[in-house]
Amino acid sequence: MAKKFKLKSFHNVDTTDGVIWQKILLFAIPILLMNFLQQLYNTIDMIIVGNYASDTALGAVGATGPVTNLLVAVFLGISTGSSVVVSQTYAGGEYKKLHHAVHSSIFIGILNGLILVLIGLLFTEPMLRLMNTPDILFHESATYMKIIFIGMIPTSLYNMASAILRAVGDSRRPLIFLIIAAVVNLILDMILVAGLGLGVTGAAWATFAAQTVSAILGITTLARSDTPYRLFLKEIHFDKKMSLSILKIGIPAGLQSAVVSSANTIVQSQINAYGYRVIEGYAAESRINGFFFMTVNSFSLAMTTFVGQNIGAHQYHRVKKGIRMALGLGCGLVFLLGIIVFGFQREFLALFNVHEESIQYGMQMLSITCIFYFLFGIGDILSGVFRGAGNAFFPMLSAIINMFGVRILWVFLAQQVHPDPISVFLSYPVSWVTMALTMLIYYRSGRWMPREMKLYTQVEKEV
Repeated sequence: MAKKFKLKSFHNVDTTDGVIWQKILLFAIPILLMNFLQQLYNTIDMIIVGNYASDTALGAVGATGPVTNLLVAVFLGISTGSSVVVSQTYAGGEYKKLHHAVHSSIFIGILNGLILVLIGLLFTEPMLRLMNTPDILFHESATYMKIIFIGMIPTSLYNMASAILRAVGDSRRPLIFLIIAAVVNLILDMILVAGLGLGVTGAAWATFAAQTVSAILGITTLARSDTPYRLFLKEIHFDKKMSLSILKIGIPAGLQSAVVSSANTIVQSQINAYGYRVIEGYAAESRINGFFFMTVNSFSLAMTTFVGQNIGAHQYHRVKKGIRMALGLGCGLVFLLGIIVFGFQREFLALFNVHEESIQYGMQMLSITCIFYFLFGIGDILSGVFRGAGNAFFPMLSAIINMFGVRILWVFLAQQVHPDPISVFLSYPVSWVTMALTMLIYYRSGRWMPREMKLYTQVEKEV
């Protein structure tokens, strides 16, 4: 660490200075484009599978989504802890701690990937059975899932490298990496699925290759940088103190994602009971729904870094202003997107080449999503704020109560009154309403602030 580094990079956005809404957008837009691109190339996967693979392939891939997301969420949530610790040490000029944070993060990323590979290979089939996956879809779903889990090491490394880069204000290069990966994925999809007719197997291996490319690009960028957050491959290690700081935030964040994903897995199992036409419609709707989620998630991730950097630099006056602006921008953008999707929902669903009956189910589900998704935006953006302030426990607790408890209670009670797939799907907006209210009340209480920020706020009110 004796080497002199550049303290700033051309790629970094310093959120601790300048016009707040501009800095939020400068940082959030590349994340938004990255998330849209991620969702787009997953959607293209589904479109190619729906058009060039077997009649059951689309439903088979769609049926794996919730259970895959459940396991991945547990471990990829750890990258949030890394992002918070890196952003605060970087903005505070604590470069020795930053060095340990970066290298501990990559170590944890490798370990996460290995654990996911083992879990995926050992428990894929039992998990699909628990979800009531129809026999007609089971073999293709199991094949797809196992290959996807083989790629969990590069997936974990890419997410950790991206979290580090975002934490120091660089949301542009992760976008570039994803563009390259998306091109690789599309080319291989056309070759393996459309050209060679390998179906879901070809789609899974195309995804694996794309994930590997993005991981290599992310790790290489960190290793070749001339900054305090440079990665030295030989120095990757588990620093106890720094790793505990990362895990203190990362584990609750991971559990929060896991709780939401586990609730979605139960919802999927209930959807599965209504047959594969409903599953097909739900799978197509979920891919479109992903664009709403990614929009909100972009502002949530941006606020984790914004709040982390500004608290690290003691710029407390910027934090609350930034929160109000992020809520307005993020929820407003989701509302606009909802209007567009509502007007063209049949056309969007038809891209997946699904049966007319499946389109009808998908349209009913999309109509609900378009109206209520801004409520999810409130809860998710505030979750990012609280984690950026170092408080990951309350978002986790709120998710357990609302996104799991309320959602699952609704699923089973509603089906007693009106057994229908739409009754199941309504569990989403119901839980978004209660989540938004819970997070707003906690935000207004001020209990999420670190001690120094509370003192600053009190003095500011007195003055």
